[in-house]
Amino acid sequence: MKKLVQLKNKESENLDPINLNYEKRIKKLEDNAYSTEEQVVGTWVDGKPVYKKVYTTYIQQTDSNFRYLIIDTDITKETIDLYGSLNIAGTLLTFPTPDIGYGIIGGINKNGSGQLYITLSNKDVAISNFKCVLLYTKTTD
Repeated sequence: MKKLVQLKNKESENLDPINLNYEKRIKKLEDNAYSTEEQVVGTWVDGKPVYKKVYTTYIQQTDSNFRYLIIDTDITKETIDLYGSLNIAGTLLTFPTPDIGYGIIGGINKNGSGQLYITLSNKDVAISNFKCVLLYTKTTD
């Protein structure tokens, strides 16, 4: 049976597959970090930077039928993807999701004044543990 011998010098450490794999995993974790600060995470098909930001708060508005959770009001943001979760009346929901009686309807919307919002079909239920990840480009880039 052959024994493998690892050289103890800097050059051999750089070629060590275990170290290379570890460095790749760390890089991937860093690239997939979540933050409430805006981060550039890639390039969109049109060459614009793709940004990622986590939201844990919202502004709430209601009308006679619905509750609206306004996530962002920056009109320069063009949404690529939005996903997250919230607890409604004791039930954890991920979104986007179909309406299940008191859930999220209509997906993610953006009105003419740039408000990005989620529409809830029941305006009277308790909401907690709101977390939302937004991927977007900007019209100013």
